[in-house]
Amino acid sequence: MKNKFLILNVFYAFLLQFSTLIFPLITMPYISKIIGPSGLGRVDFATSVVNWFLLFSTFGLLSYGVREVSKIRDDEKKLSVFFSEILIIKVILTFAVLLVYIPSILLIDRLNENLPLFVLYIVLIITNIFSLDWFFQGLENYKFITFRSIILKILAVISIFLFVKTHNDFMVYAAINILTLSLGNLWNFFHSKRYVKISLKGINITNHLKSMSTFFITTLIISIYTLLDTVILGFIKGDEDVAFYTRAKMFFGIGMALSVAINNALTPRLNNYFQGDKNQYSSLLKTSFNLLLLISMPIMVGVGILSENLMVLFGGEKFHPASLSLMIIAPLLVITPMSIWNYQQRILPYGKEKAGLYINSVVAVVSLIFNISLVPVMGYIGTSISWLISEVTGLIISFVYMKRKESIKIFDSIHLKYFVSSLLMGMLIWGVNSFFSLTWFNTVICIVLGGLMYFCFLLLFREENILLVLKMGMTLLKRSKSSKKGEGN
Repeated sequence: MKNKFLILNVFYAFLLQFSTLIFPLITMPYISKIIGPSGLGRVDFATSVVNWFLLFSTFGLLSYGVREVSKIRDDEKKLSVFFSEILIIKVILTFAVLLVYIPSILLIDRLNENLPLFVLYIVLIITNIFSLDWFFQGLENYKFITFRSIILKILAVISIFLFVKTHNDFMVYAAINILTLSLGNLWNFFHSKRYVKISLKGINITNHLKSMSTFFITTLIISIYTLLDTVILGFIKGDEDVAFYTRAKMFFGIGMALSVAINNALTPRLNNYFQGDKNQYSSLLKTSFNLLLLISMPIMVGVGILSENLMVLFGGEKFHPASLSLMIIAPLLVITPMSIWNYQQRILPYGKEKAGLYINSVVAVVSLIFNISLVPVMGYIGTSISWLISEVTGLIISFVYMKRKESIKIFDSIHLKYFVSSLLMGMLIWGVNSFFSLTWFNTVICIVLGGLMYFCFLLLFREENILLVLKMGMTLLKRSKSSKKGEGN
């Protein structure tokens, strides 16, 4: 029963990530053609700046909230007190953020030149108080999060095609995105009342500030090489460079969807096992790492080889320069999931938040040095290179650190099967892609053939997870045939 629940969680978590990223992909060809790099660059730059401010109003809550809720989710009274305390903290922090945000957009020239856009984002900053995905992730209620997200995304896609008509409609495009996120946050709040009762009795917000501050500082430092790089690029080079870089990051995000889903779905259960059953923790830890590499390696190879196809077909010729950026960051489709996995599922359960802080501090410094050095000369390409170097640095340091703290053997010969299969798949995709012209048909053929070949190579190598899936499929097929025969009799 537990395994079935975990599989459902992974499915819902993947569906959530996929829906969050696939809907922008549906609208990208249309938006790219109508608004263009300059307009999209404005929206992307504003989004990056606002996300930076949102970090301060969230204050490391995502990781901290998931961990704490997963511990007390069976105690309604404790859960209600915790929820109420966190909500009060978010209200206070949001008010403080607005006191800084409003003068910033009025006084800083680079922000003031798009003042109406930044004023619009105030709505998102306020409704972010009710961004409660951390709460539902801790409860492992991915079903609600997923269906809420899908419904709102469908409405957003319809709105974009209905209301975005000219290159000047970048404000309308931004408003639709802001409204979608804001409605999702409000929906979260009303749904949370099924699980908790908000009360001011017995409230003590100071209990959380120390732990939250550690998570916040870590998140803030991570944001230097995940968010601030776009802000630096926007200030130094301009809107078009931002548009090229963020389009590449969007495809990176789509490629990361399943890896993120696996991490998010399994982390609460791993935290739970770590508190009581270390054997189950070790077993699930290895399984999650194997699944990450099984999924991420072929995606990395495919995205790297098809980067030009993806950018031109989805963004048009205007976005062709972004294909080089996507090719550079393609290795991050393996590196980043490994880093997230190591942090969320190993460093945090052991209570080594400070170690994570030091590691990310080194990565942030590396990122700043390379961004400041490369962006003025190379623009968005320099930003891409800086991100790659930073993530590789963090991965090496974090794995070396945990190897000294933990005796669990992580790397296995099975990972060589993933690598070889991905390499062979990549050779096939490259050959097919080189033979045909750059078209939708060619790209789809490459993706389908690549996926089939990867599956076949793993079968040839007798990879256990693939064999298990195949066995389950055969069992379901036999049951289906048996039930049909029973109905016939």
